Amino acid sequence: MLTLERIENGEIFSRHEAVIEGGDRDQIPYILYMADELAREDYTQDGLLVKLIFSVNREAALGATSIELSIDSESTFNVPLQNKPIAVRSGNVMIQRMYGDVDLDAELTLKDVVLIRRFLVDGNKEDLFPVCMDFYKDGLINNKDSIYLARYIAGGWDIELPEDEAEDDGPIPCDPGPDSEDFGPDW
Repeated sequence: MLTLERIENGEIFSRHEAVIEGGDRDQIPYILYMADELAREDYTQDGLLVKLIFSVNREAALGATSIELSIDSESTFNVPLQNKPIAVRSGNVMIQRMYGDVDLDAELTLKDVVLIRRFLVDGNKEDLFPVCMDFYKDGLINNKDSIYLARYIAGGWDIELPEDEAEDDGPIPCDPGPDSEDFGPDW
């Protein structure tokens, strides 16, 4: 459940923009075109052709999601228009959410603090993921979460994340788990 947000050129075709066939980012599979019609010599370096930037839909399951990439061998050619094979790598994307990232934008910001506070005042959970509001990790959503998150963002408060879940003193993964359906997106 990924949505293509944008395409960034790599260093090989840095002067030329990749184009999605038909311009439709909602049509899967995505078909990209890149060309340097005026090239006088072949590109021979290894490197990044294109970077695909996806957003993760809130319904996406946590864990690894595979992405398959392929190249049409009839569409890769050199300056004299001879077909030339190129290699691509398919891979996986790890989908995880962070405690404190209640708007699921992959960042811990003051906006998340404000959204937790609004939730506590009026119960508005539209476009939020309430299980990620429990930044204090006590099983409750209350003022401790917004204060703890604000202190974590500000720094200098010696906020310690749980030892078993801390990764490089960064945000901790928000995994609702099977017993937390009361906190899911439909809560």
